[in-house]
Amino acid sequence: MTKCNHVNDIITPDLSVLFSSDQRDFLIRNNGEKIVGIYLNTPKFMDPYGSFVSKVAVSKGDFEVVFVCYNAIHEEEFNDYFAKMPWLAIPFPETNDIKQRLRKWFRMRDCGLIIIHSNGEILTQETANHMTEWFGEDAYPFTQERFNFLKDQVEASKRNQSITSLLISKSRDFLLSNHGNYQLPVSECELVGKTVCLYFGDNHLKSNDGRYSPCPEFTFLLVYVYNKLKEKGEKFEVVFLSCDQQIEEFKQGLEIMPWLTLPFKDNMAVSLWHYFDFRSDQHTPQLVIIGPDGKTLNKNNVVALIEEYGIDADPFTQEKVDELVKAKEEVPHTLESLLVYGDKDFVIRKNGCKVLVSELVGKNILLFINQYEQLETPKFTKTLIRTYLDIKANKDKALEVIFIAANIEDEWAFDECFSRMPWLALPYRDARKKRIQRIFQLVRCPTIIAIDTSGQVVTNITSFHHPIIMHGAEAYPFTEERFKYMKKEVDKMAKGSWPQKLKHELHAEHELLLMKDRQLYTCSACMEFGTRWTFFCKQCKFNLHPKCALDKQSITLE
Repeated sequence: MTKCNHVNDIITPDLSVLFSSDQRDFLIRNNGEKIVGIYLNTPKFMDPYGSFVSKVAVSKGDFEVVFVCYNAIHEEEFNDYFAKMPWLAIPFPETNDIKQRLRKWFRMRDCGLIIIHSNGEILTQETANHMTEWFGEDAYPFTQERFNFLKDQVEASKRNQSITSLLISKSRDFLLSNHGNYQLPVSECELVGKTVCLYFGDNHLKSNDGRYSPCPEFTFLLVYVYNKLKEKGEKFEVVFLSCDQQIEEFKQGLEIMPWLTLPFKDNMAVSLWHYFDFRSDQHTPQLVIIGPDGKTLNKNNVVALIEEYGIDADPFTQEKVDELVKAKEEVPHTLESLLVYGDKDFVIRKNGCKVLVSELVGKNILLFINQYEQLETPKFTKTLIRTYLDIKANKDKALEVIFIAANIEDEWAFDECFSRMPWLALPYRDARKKRIQRIFQLVRCPTIIAIDTSGQVVTNITSFHHPIIMHGAEAYPFTEERFKYMKKEVDKMAKGSWPQKLKHELHAEHELLLMKDRQLYTCSACMEFGTRWTFFCKQCKFNLHPKCALDKQSITLE
């Protein structure tokens, strides 16, 4: 019979019942006066708790951990992951049964920790996760009283904050030089009285959960801003707080960083992340600006501030932000204001040759922002290429398109996309890409931003339903006025000269009806996108562009 107690409406079970089965009782030792941590995690994701739990498990005789694997695909994967752990685990075949018990008895969700004390007290998953993420091994013995005490300490630290108190821990009073070669006592780093940027970042291209990391790209921009501010004689420093999981990535990143850093996997980096109220689901990079008086000057959207304004954002105060936003509203964006940023004043051809932005002034320009992953991308790009070549040959041979790769994680993927295009591009992992996306608040692709010969932005459309899909080269010069005119002309033709239905040899079995306001479709003749008007077979979901349907292969029925 299951033995359990109820504490705060959560069941407190007998641990031998929780962790054993009808066939097995060998995993759980006599828990006696021990504190037991139930550690639910997956091999597929970064381990936010393992490093500190390992230290506590080794150093505290009254603490034990039981690992429950969340979603290993096979036993080999489980064994590889568990081999790195110093504690106990539920055998692989039984993890699903235990997970169901955890959900039922503790309301446990996904990955995380539950702490069970010998007196039956339970620290719920939410509280246990907060304690362990924020305070690491200092959270021991993982009681609510300890949690409240540590939170009070944090609030007291904020009231008496200084750059020294932020960067010194109980076990460390130094920072590493920019190449990590030697230790510098914080007292000798000459940070007091300066504006200090705390840079939470990493140096890997892709995280364990498959997410593309923007940090390496941002680091190059921050290095540029740092060097320019130092050249101006500004009292400005950066301290890197690494979120890297591999020492090789950490060392590789330091090679380009001219500033100081915390040691690899220093607990202070995690503590400060939560000290400044960043959430666990927020991603790097994040920046915090500490003023010359040691107080927090700005921690809100500082990355976006630097991406958009560069060294002009100095001294990074809210007053400066307001000033920049007001100036931005008064001055419209131009080709040069968008594409000249810091020391970046060029785009590239497929052979890698640079083309100065100044050489593009006075031309009609399309900024083509797109990404690699979308299945529809090749069709849209194919239509844009045909339109581009048509305009170059018959309307405007000076027209240029500049490809801006959004969320393309690997250089080979960028090269593959760019190799199929006849135009220019921003280089791979160029900081201007993020800046343009932020300026125009782009969250979806594809986007085409049209810039006229005066350098002014005339249209900015994010949609597969772009007028280029409907009108091709006739959409040139891509102004709102031209789009409205073409829409009116096409509607006039549809009502005046196009048949209401026809038969076509590509779909001889059924007649095709002229339909309006269709969503995005693929033409079965040219295999390119179409929108708005189509000749359509509802029974077979068959579509033809009007221009493809109204050729010599069709027979008008009405």
